[in-house]
Amino acid sequence: MEKLGLLIENDRKMSDELAKRLADCEKKLAALDYQLGAAEKLEASKKELERSLKLRDEKKLQLEALEKRLDELRKLAPERDALERKITLEESFLPRYDELEAKRKELSGSQKQLAED
Repeated sequence: MEKLGLLIENDRKMSDELAKRLADCEKKLAALDYQLGAAEKLEASKKELERSLKLRDEKKLQLEALEKRLDELRKLAPERDALERKITLEESFLPRYDELEAKRKELSGSQKQLAED
């Protein structure tokens, strides 16, 4: 019987030791799960950063092209302004042409009337 008591005591001690080991393993597993979650977030952040950097580079190229086009247009501004002034001047003559056309028709009508008389 004494042997049985020793065996039971020994089993209880082993059971307690195994329970402690299991608790330690569960704590370590929880810590690893936390670290894994943090690592996954870090990886997602790195991928998002890569996408953002790529987009930034694309936008930078677009901006450079737009700035180049703006410089070209600014260089053309004096020529455009001169053409606008010329158009405005030409448009100011349009009413005179209308008057001349009306007088030409009147003259043509008068010539026809004289030819008939």
